[in-house]
Amino acid sequence: MALDSSLDSDDELEAVNDIIGCIGEAPVNTLEGEGNVDVANVRRILARVNREVQAKGWTFNIDESAILVPDVFSKFIPWLPTYLSIMTTGGSLYVNRGGYVYDRTSKTDQFEASITVSLIELKAFSEMPEAYRSYIIVKAARRFNIQFFGAPEIEGSLQERESEAWAAVQEFELDFGNYNMLDGDAFTGGAIGR
Repeated sequence: MALDSSLDSDDELEAVNDIIGCIGEAPVNTLEGEGNVDVANVRRILARVNREVQAKGWTFNIDESAILVPDVFSKFIPWLPTYLSIMTTGGSLYVNRGGYVYDRTSKTDQFEASITVSLIELKAFSEMPEAYRSYIIVKAARRFNIQFFGAPEIEGSLQERESEAWAAVQEFELDFGNYNMLDGDAFTGGAIGR
């Protein structure tokens, strides 16, 4: 089973124990071995939720001016496994094609020069702010309960915890996102420009 390499063993063990603790299961000491089916299911769900949440792009995992450099000989730019999304403001659309960056606008995977992009990159679980880790864990716990147990009393508790964790994520984004309603909103910008 291929699991997310952004989850290192200590962080993943702690997260798995938090999730299985939600359903009343005793904590495990190791993630090695395939003895516990619940642990295997939790690990799979946790990895999926981690990628889903990080793929939305947040202040901690967006590099708005990442420079991707092509190989000197092949002119290819490798698409690293940690790349979740590459966006540009210049109109080019970049996707993963065969493990390399592919420009769908120019229909090429060979680049003569470096490209500057806005890059959403998968970060290690230990490098993420606590608000996001908590949100991912409770979201994975809720999904685990829904898929495998469906206990309504657990669902209610997890739903409340997920709402609180989501509010903490939004607060973090507002605190560290450098958002400005004067230059980030088209309507306000247009009114100022009059």
